[in-house]
Amino acid sequence: MKLNYRFFNIALCLIVVLSGCNNESNISELPNFDNTNFEDRTYIVHLPKNYNANKPAPLMFAIHGIGIDAAGTQQFSGFDQLGEDEGYIVVYPNSYDGFWSDGCNCQYVEQIGIDDVKFIDFLLEKMKKQYNIDTTRVYAWGWSQGGILVNQLACRRAEVFAAFASYVGTMRLPVASACYPKKPVNIVMFNGTDDKDVNWEGLPNTEFAFLAIPDLFKKWAGLSNCSGEPVSEMFPDSVDHIDVEKLTYENCSGAKEVVLYKIIRGVHALYRNKEIDTSEETIKFFNKHRLND
Repeated sequence: MKLNYRFFNIALCLIVVLSGCNNESNISELPNFDNTNFEDRTYIVHLPKNYNANKPAPLMFAIHGIGIDAAGTQQFSGFDQLGEDEGYIVVYPNSYDGFWSDGCNCQYVEQIGIDDVKFIDFLLEKMKKQYNIDTTRVYAWGWSQGGILVNQLACRRAEVFAAFASYVGTMRLPVASACYPKKPVNIVMFNGTDDKDVNWEGLPNTEFAFLAIPDLFKKWAGLSNCSGEPVSEMFPDSVDHIDVEKLTYENCSGAKEVVLYKIIRGVHALYRNKEIDTSEETIKFFNKHRLND
């Protein structure tokens, strides 16, 4: 089967994720943002065909990266279709002007006062008012800078989300230094060893710094009180260009799971092919976990 992956403005991703893409001009001219009211922000909601207002439904946030929006993420991720059997409501939020406040304190959106963790809080409360949500089955997936935001969510909202998925994401160093989740987390990471935007080796010693992927994996294992070494599983080699190793910490506090899909020679792309369908693996991971497990 032909290798199927897509690139979305990689050059723009590189500028934003690694160098911050600051624009400090006119900040003083902008109004202060009210992080309790995000009515002007946009998002897409997908309701499953079998949605029943009398039955609590699982809820998933799918958070886009740089160079793509909610509509594009809805199209390429496949979550609408993959979530049908379990009846997922999927929310695709849009960032402010294409950028998330990812915790580095180096982005324009952070400099003007936006807190996107509170935006997700706002959307969650809105979904709970509009739909019958199973609050033990609320999940967050993020791509690229959206994955960086998901790691921040896992630090700040572990008591709200049943599981997290970070796709070609990482964690900013300021977030890492202040990451004290209220409880252990279930988290799955998907990262490529040849990713030039979110480098496997990390980006140290700059104001835009982020953790190396192996260090982030170990950090989540530590925060979830995992013991021993991760169990390794190699996927059958079904396509050219990549190999996939799944690494799982199984002995974690509260039966939590910390998983890394190491995509060997993988780049900054969404892999949905014969060897690995990362969207399908995400849904499988979410299906296993409940908030109070």
